[in-house]
Amino acid sequence: MISNDTIRKVIENIQQTPKIGRVEEFGDLTSFLLSEKNNWITGQIFHIDGVKSTLTVKA
Repeated sequence: MISNDTIRKVIENIQQTPKIGRVEEFGDLTSFLLSEKNNWITGQIFHIDGVKSTLTVKA
């Protein structure tokens, strides 16, 4: 979908943070969670969605 410039721009414009996320932005978190630096975090759900899950819709 993001290879189509028109669709990509629409997706970017509806995001709270107006951009498409990159693999590197969640790859660092994954690397940390799998590393020996992380010896305490377990069983969590990380919402990596450009702030979308924190928005509320008012009718």
